[in-house]
Amino acid sequence: KYYLNTIQFMCENLNLIIDQDKKIPCNLYAEKMVLGSIILNQNLIPSILNKLKSEVFVKKEYNLLYSIITHLYIKYKCITLTSLISELEKEKLFNQIGGIETLYDLIDTIVDSDNFEEYVYLILDKYFRRKLIEAGNNISDLAYNDSTSLEIILEKAQSTILSLTNKKNINTIQTFSQLAQNLLIDIDNKSNDNILNGLTSGFK
Repeated sequence: KYYLNTIQFMCENLNLIIDQDKKIPCNLYAEKMVLGSIILNQNLIPSILNKLKSEVFVKKEYNLLYSIITHLYIKYKCITLTSLISELEKEKLFNQIGGIETLYDLIDTIVDSDNFEEYVYLILDKYFRRKLIEAGNNISDLAYNDSTSLEIILEKAQSTILSLTNKKNINTIQTFSQLAQNLLIDIDNKSNDNILNGLTSGFK
């Protein structure tokens, strides 16, 4: 938790770096595009419920918003901008997400269906890169500890890396590599279809 909060703070301030010239992996633009899309079109939510969880969103405001959006959808199977604002106010989170300005900024965009899936992939890509950095730091700390045998260090290092590749995404048994492959296949298949791309707004 402490590490995730640190990542959030770093990425919110985009000029903060590690190792002097390496920025923590994050793509706030992709996060914005995904959130804006599911606010405007709730039909997209089922496609990402088992792929994204709130912790993959680096920006604290986006993290909170995604949690509320998915909570509303799971509970009511329906979400509107009005119901979202009402829930945020009820939970006293409206100001924490940046108020109405943040919501208007999120929905002031149009994302076609192919790009939506690409943005989902980008968010997951950056999330697992951050987890790899965390794992690398943990392994590095182990290696610096002279009181720990090399055999134990190697075993823990292997266990740490395997835990990432076997990590489950909410209620799915897919590993990240499988998930990424499926996303790329979906994107490739759609690019070969002669179908007009685009998201419906959800408004009538």
